[in-house]
Amino acid sequence: MGKVKLVVALILIALVVTILVQNSWQAQMRVLFWQPRLPGTVLILISLLIGFGLGLAAPVFWRKRQKPPQKPQK
Repeated sequence: MGKVKLVVALILIALVVTILVQNSWQAQMRVLFWQPRLPGTVLILISLLIGFGLGLAAPVFWRKRQKPPQKPQK
């Protein structure tokens, strides 16, 4: 099972590197009053890191929202 995870991780890393290399264009984005021009690779990396962080944080918030099971009353 450990080798399968390693292979999948290496494939995903290779995919991300390929996407980053192919997207070297300049992108202008708007964040409130700030309008930076960023390379596409930086924008993709920022989006990837935000998505990864939200994926890690979602289960924590989901567990807090669920109510604990109620004990049957006697």
